[in-house]
Amino acid sequence: MSWEKITQPKIVGGLGVRRAREANTTHLGKHIWELIHHHNKLCVHVLSSKYLKGKSIFNVGAKFGASFT
Repeated sequence: MSWEKITQPKIVGGLGVRRAREANTTHLGKHIWELIHHHNKLCVHVLSSKYLKGKSIFNVGAKFGASFT
């Protein structure tokens, strides 16, 4: 079975498996939304202190060797 068929919705005969890149992009967008809008969540505090060092997500630059995201 081709990957194209596997990733089609079940209603049209596929297996309904989500594409990994699309799912990853969706989850990253959700995390960014939470970093911006939900300052009181524990995961936001942890990520902010570890990676943002108190800066806004819009003012943080990439480090050498870091992933694009």
